[in-house]
Amino acid sequence: MRKYSILFIFLITMFFISCKKDNNDIKTSNSQNPTSYLLKRQTWTGSVSNGQSILYVYNGDNLVSKIEKYEWGTYSTNGGPIQTWYDTTFYSFEYTNGLCTKWIVGKEGMQQNYFVYEYNNDKMPIKRTYYSTDNIALSYYLYKYDNSKKLIQTIDSAQKVEYKYEYSYDNDNNLASLIEYTIGSNPQRKSKYEWLTYDKKVSFLRAVNGLPVTFGSAFNNPLFSSPNNYLSEKYYTPVNIDQSFGTPEFRNATYEYNDEGLPTKMSDSGWIVIFEYEKYK
Repeated sequence: MRKYSILFIFLITMFFISCKKDNNDIKTSNSQNPTSYLLKRQTWTGSVSNGQSILYVYNGDNLVSKIEKYEWGTYSTNGGPIQTWYDTTFYSFEYTNGLCTKWIVGKEGMQQNYFVYEYNNDKMPIKRTYYSTDNIALSYYLYKYDNSKKLIQTIDSAQKVEYKYEYSYDNDNNLASLIEYTIGSNPQRKSKYEWLTYDKKVSFLRAVNGLPVTFGSAFNNPLFSSPNNYLSEKYYTPVNIDQSFGTPEFRNATYEYNDEGLPTKMSDSGWIVIFEYEKYK
């Protein structure tokens, strides 16, 4: 995982395009939203000119159906004048009986690759397959859970195992640590995240109904599974798999909340994030 990725990927992990609903769809999703709000938009700005805005749209069952992610920033070529770049990404989910079974990824004017989810009898994803636009399977993600249905391992493989992720949790079911093993490299490597403290409020990610419980782990964003918002984090940079981790890097986050305990503003390492919600019940 990249050095400063987790919180930024928080947002990169959550964007999709129109969700198609068939006649068999019923309201049996894995939604864990304890509030009467749906997350409508996130907007990131910082001390630099880069930023992003993510818009969420929901279907008639209040499951996320369309997300548009807009990014912008500046660059200079050979010392020339500062220019601004823009990028838009679209994502979509298709549901069967309230569970996400297909996730489509694309940009304007481009063909779209997609992911297909398979579930066990407990409605927990056990496999995610990534397909090309011509329906060729490119890679697989396998998920393993403990007896309380918490994700404890993800295997990422193509022709062979490339990555393995291992997760542990605190007494409040918040993610306590993640170790990423880069199995496909030579030498094999590992890195680690630890989350030291959380607030007692509701994670903003819980206000996005319909996402698979493993959605974040597929994008190196395991915090999706945590019921609360993290306050402090340690990151250990990659080392060889037989070495001890070095001195960690620290980061901290602070929040402002609405009447139901959802963050309306987050400050983290120079970034300011504004969250907008809408009532749905």
